[in-house]
Amino acid sequence: MKKLLIVSLNSCYPLYHGGAHAQYYFLDGLKEQVEFVFCTIITNEIEFENIEILKKNQPLIKVYFVDARLQ
Repeated sequence: MKKLLIVSLNSCYPLYHGGAHAQYYFLDGLKEQVEFVFCTIITNEIEFENIEILKKNQPLIKVYFVDARLQ
């Protein structure tokens, strides 16, 4: 299986804008053929919750993030 690393400053979930739609459906459409690793940065609690939902909805996609939330 081919592997692909995607590093993005914008999360692909929730689907609020065109870029998120493009990333999400690209990953969703090829997840059976390509091993995806998606890396992003989170800066607040809402982004963290959205990443957790993405991980739950797409268990075949490995999701990693840098946690830049203010403590």
